[in-house]
Amino acid sequence: TDQQIAIPGESGSIFDFDISNVGESELYGLEIAAEFEATSALSVFASLGLQRAQFTNFPFAVDRDPVTDELVPVNPDFPRFAFLDGFDFPNAPSVTASAGFSYRHRSGFIASGNAAYTGTRFQGVDNLPIEQAESLTLVNARLGYRYETVEISVYANNLFDDRFLAPSVANVNTGTGLPQPSTAPEFSTNDPRLWGVELRASF
Repeated sequence: TDQQIAIPGESGSIFDFDISNVGESELYGLEIAAEFEATSALSVFASLGLQRAQFTNFPFAVDRDPVTDELVPVNPDFPRFAFLDGFDFPNAPSVTASAGFSYRHRSGFIASGNAAYTGTRFQGVDNLPIEQAESLTLVNARLGYRYETVEISVYANNLFDDRFLAPSVANVNTGTGLPQPSTAPEFSTNDPRLWGVELRASF
């Protein structure tokens, strides 16, 4: 395939990456979404996404046999990461979902909210347990008032300050085929809770 993946270099540094072509991979899924006008003022929506994203032929920690010219594990005593066939794509949760509502009263009162769920996923191609990001649910809300062409509202993004913290770099040395700690572990996290006031005017 033409799929290219960044893989860790032999030094283990987060700045040492090589670009590798994946032999074959598989990606398919299902997405369902629905929206319903419950009343003239209230609408609700929901969606669900399911996906399977895996490598089906991906030589990783391998070397070429000088006699047979075949790809063989670089470390015959620890061949687990020689081929990443059946491993998940990085940052590819199998389940995502969202739901929310929007309410506009004739008096001018407005309210909206939504929740988005992201399932567990691996941060690196080697699917090490230490690199697995936990599932995450983010809730956003908004309350306000609209008068003619002016609208003022207060809002909160990530209302419950839900966070994830996980290593975001692969830790398997492609030269030895062994897991190793990164020389400078890197962590990724989502945005913290944010409160705000917004004023809008249309002309």
